[in-house]
Parts: sequence; structure tokens; C-alpha cells
Amino acid sequence: MPPFGKATRRGKDERELRRFEKDGQVQIARALNRLRIDLFRGITEDNVHLLVQRLHDPDIVRPFHDTMERLMREWALAGATNGRRQIEDEVLGVRR
Repeated sequence: MPPFGKATRRGKDERELRRFEKDGQVQIARALNRLRIDLFRGITEDNVHLLVQRLHDPDIVRPFHDTMERLMREWALAGATNGRRQIEDEVLGVRR
């Protein structure tokens, strides 16, 4: 019997992980691009000091933070659900 808690990727779980990776990559790239556009809009060598101010502007940075927070919550919930199912199946013997 394999040791309890061994991390494995099986069937549906592996497909779900690939989906998370693909969707997450697209959403993060989109959010980073939006952040880049908002940060550098109108920046010249004469006003480059504004970048620091913009990095602290919630209207500019919040959309990126929101994207990252939403993805991490989604991934954490999926991990918790997967862990619960493993415990139910392998420890408690619940079959679906």
C-alpha cells in the first residue's frame, strides 16, 4: 500500500490541474498586460518618477491583485475539495 498522502495526478485531477494552469496563465498574462499599460501610459523620461506613485495607486494595481486573489482562492478551494475527496475515498471508504 502506498504511503498515505502521496501526491498523485490521476485522470480527472490531472485534467483539472492542466485547466487551472492554462486558464491561470491566460488570466495572469492579461492582468499583467493591463497593469503594464496603466503603469506606463504617458510616461516619458521627464515624468518617470510617476511610476512609483502609480504602483501605489489602488485604481491601477487593484485589478491585478484581484485577479491573483481570485485565482488563488479558486486553486485553494479545488485543492481542499480534492483533499477531502481523497480522505473520504481512501480513509473513510466512501465510494461514489
